[in-house]
Amino acid sequence: MLQTLLAVVVLPLAVRSATCVGGNFKPGSFQQCTQVASNLAVHWIVDATAGDITFGVDMDLPASASNWVGIGISDNGGMFGTDTWILLQNSTGGYYIQDGFAMQPGIPVPDASQDVFLVNPPTPSANSTVYTFKRKLKTCDANDYDIVVDTLFHMVWAHGTAVNGAPNQHANGPADRGNFVALLYNSTVASVPTTSGLSSFEVVMPSAKIPTTVTNYICTTFSVPVTTKNQIFAFEAILNDSTKQFVHHMVVYRCSQSFANAGAKFACTGMPNQCSVFAMVWAPGSGLTQYPASAGYPLPPNQYFALQIHYTNPQGISGVVDSSGLRLYYSAQLREHDVGVLTVGTTEISVPGNFNGLTGTGDSLCSADCTAQFPSNLTVLGNFFHMHSLGYNMSSRLVRGGKEIVPLGVRKYYSYDFQGLTPALPGTVIMPGDQIVTQCTYGPTDASHGNLRPYYTLFGPATTDEMCFNFIAYYPAMTNVDYCMTSSQAPGRVLCQAEQNGKTYPISSNTAFSPQALPVCPNAYFVALPAKTGSSSGVGLKVPLFVFALLGLYFF
Repeated sequence: MLQTLLAVVVLPLAVRSATCVGGNFKPGSFQQCTQVASNLAVHWIVDATAGDITFGVDMDLPASASNWVGIGISDNGGMFGTDTWILLQNSTGGYYIQDGFAMQPGIPVPDASQDVFLVNPPTPSANSTVYTFKRKLKTCDANDYDIVVDTLFHMVWAHGTAVNGAPNQHANGPADRGNFVALLYNSTVASVPTTSGLSSFEVVMPSAKIPTTVTNYICTTFSVPVTTKNQIFAFEAILNDSTKQFVHHMVVYRCSQSFANAGAKFACTGMPNQCSVFAMVWAPGSGLTQYPASAGYPLPPNQYFALQIHYTNPQGISGVVDSSGLRLYYSAQLREHDVGVLTVGTTEISVPGNFNGLTGTGDSLCSADCTAQFPSNLTVLGNFFHMHSLGYNMSSRLVRGGKEIVPLGVRKYYSYDFQGLTPALPGTVIMPGDQIVTQCTYGPTDASHGNLRPYYTLFGPATTDEMCFNFIAYYPAMTNVDYCMTSSQAPGRVLCQAEQNGKTYPISSNTAFSPQALPVCPNAYFVALPAKTGSSSGVGLKVPLFVFALLGLYFF
């Protein structure tokens, strides 16, 4: 990884289009870049020694007091739970970055602690807004996400108009807002594996006509034509330039049966039971996704999968036909380990109707009795949390000897429309005898929250039902345990089984554990900012905390 910060230079040439290569920053100024939209390139570089990350934003938008530009880290890819960094001008024309947080759709609220600093403000331009800013990798502000090594982050971006230095609501089209995924602090750069005998297989949606409604899920089933066991080493997206803005994310599920009509497409807001085991996920900006060098996703003969694409069409454009999909890289030269998926959570769900509060499942246990059956330690790659439209937040925690070792994954701000992989911290290991405690929380069901349900919501496959599953990707794969969870099929017991058979164990009367102690932040993380002035010298300026009127639309 890069240890020193390179000098960041804006090219003093004629204004260029916003691109990762040949744009408005000097080549070599940044470590990484993502072209998140045709008119926006986001660059970044990490200084590991100083503990900083510097972003360079290059957008085809006039640099003026009447415009704002913002990017940020999201818990899920939507507005709910987003740490925002918005470029604004104050009353005397000085630029600053506003560090904010959004707890709901609408305009973010500025943080009491402003931890983002403008390095190079934009220069006046009728065509481009180009600037750099930085922040600490770890700020110790509860409203800021820590930027962790080798961890994928959901990112958002937007732009709009500003009035008297405050941002107005942006328009809701694909040219005005979007999301992407980025590896902000990486120790290696991904490239296609160089294994000899590597093959590729492309699975694409067969000419899907995207409906004019905002949210749509379309599936197709497929199998990879292999005659002996192979492993998938990596995958990447296949996108069409004319339709990629409609592709919200893609998920591949493993199926338990074959399909005579494989390749046909069908609506799939809820996945059918025979294709409900998570396998892999892609979100915008993911690039090439690789498994560890010692592991691959198993690909036996006659294994069927379902590709689910979430399409978003906020402007209701008609006549859009898409053939996006995934390219899988696989080989018969097997690596040491298979990647497996362990399902934890519960089916014991009962959310009361017409209720104005939050409802939790309590502690859903994968018990030590079950994990004692694990043949070895499991290295955790990530979590795919799954609830339905009432889902509010979800977590899985790893407990050893009555003490929490590390959160396997936490989704504080769950959104059914923004599902994706929640990475585990590098080096997270589940050991035989550990406990995994999973909790799901569901939102209100009363009319005042716009989600009136007069009836109880129980577990089920429909979107009007609910779920509480975490699909944990790990290696080496086990053959004796696929599920470790509490279930309405066995009240008071932990279901511990493979897909077809297994055991149940009684739930201990005492499942309490000591939560992980949060680290104490050193004083060096807290930086005193200068008083707000009209200067545009590039120093981040302190903004008084005030509450904007919240709008009932996505801000990002």
